[in-house]
Amino acid sequence: IVCERTTTEQPTTERITTEEQEIDIPQSSEEQEPYDPDDGGESAPPPPEAKPKPATPPLCFSGDTTVQTMTGPKSMDQLLPIDQVLVSTSEGSTFEPVEFWYHRLPEEVAPYVTIRTESGRSLSLSDAHLIPLFDCAPMSHQQIQASSGWNAKFARRATPGQCVAVMDDGRFSLEKIDSVQTEMKRGVYSPITPSGLLLTDGIQASCFTTYENHEAAKAVHKFLMFF
Repeated sequence: IVCERTTTEQPTTERITTEEQEIDIPQSSEEQEPYDPDDGGESAPPPPEAKPKPATPPLCFSGDTTVQTMTGPKSMDQLLPIDQVLVSTSEGSTFEPVEFWYHRLPEEVAPYVTIRTESGRSLSLSDAHLIPLFDCAPMSHQQIQASSGWNAKFARRATPGQCVAVMDDGRFSLEKIDSVQTEMKRGVYSPITPSGLLLTDGIQASCFTTYENHEAAKAVHKFLMFF
């Protein structure tokens, strides 16, 4: 087989000669150039790069956090729209509906601050979630109940030696924090009750985040819900 290239005014062809016949194969007269971003845009641009989806801010409770409902304890990932959850405010303890979910993401994995008390209770919540923290000075059930909202701080501020409000047999007491650590957990849940408070794993917590003031955060939420 003999190959020879001939160039004329017509498009270039490549002639392949065999013992039996000759075959003319058309060849492109121009070679395709690679994309050059500085060539004035004459060549096709490369496909756009895929942008990563922004992560949902983990301003919530983990999926294994439990609450007390009228039918018994349930974890966050088991709560139904018809469930009412136990809350305790300055007006007493009662069951309230979950009126709104800021986040409800069962498969999301996020970092949480896990607070463990000396008796072995534990609660996992995001670092900017509000939880009432006390200096462990003696307080009655009524005093704890009335001041929980005003003592709410970001969970990341919790330190061993501080106290949280725990409920046993319908009454509050203070329990000392034994350890605070960060853990990765599954589930991102942010339920909102009318009072803005919630008993989670037997520990008093706020429903709110972002603003380090429970009453201010509650007012902002009510304002946004109005619109």
